[in-house]
Amino acid sequence: MNIVHILSTMLSRAKNGCGREISFYDRAVYYPRDDGNVPVTGLGRQQDTSEWVRGHLQDFPADSEPDVFTLVSDLLVDWQLFAGGWVVHGHQNHHLFHSLCDIGRWQTPPALAHLKPEA
Repeated sequence: MNIVHILSTMLSRAKNGCGREISFYDRAVYYPRDDGNVPVTGLGRQQDTSEWVRGHLQDFPADSEPDVFTLVSDLLVDWQLFAGGWVVHGHQNHHLFHSLCDIGRWQTPPALAHLKPEA
C-alpha cells in the first residue's frame, strides 16, 4: 500500500486479545479500516522508519550491524511511522503485529531483542 492510499484511509486503534489498545515504543498502533475513526492525517508528519530503527538498535559490533538492521527492518516492513503513531498496512511480515495483538499463537519476534528496551 503506498503513502497516497494510506493518506486517504481511516484508521482504527489496534487492540490486544483483552481489548486494550496497544502501543509500540510509546506510540499508538493503528491499522486501516473502512469504519475507522482516526484519519491518518491526524497522526502528524510521516517519519523515517529506517532512521528510527538505527536510533533504537542496541550497540553491536560494526560487522554485525547491517544484519541486525535488516532483521529489525524486515520486522517493520509493513509499518509506517508517524509523529503520532505507527500504521500497520500490509501483510508481508505480520509477526510483530500479531504478537502485540495476541492474534493466534505468535511469540515475541526474536528480532526485538536487538532493540534497546522501551523507556
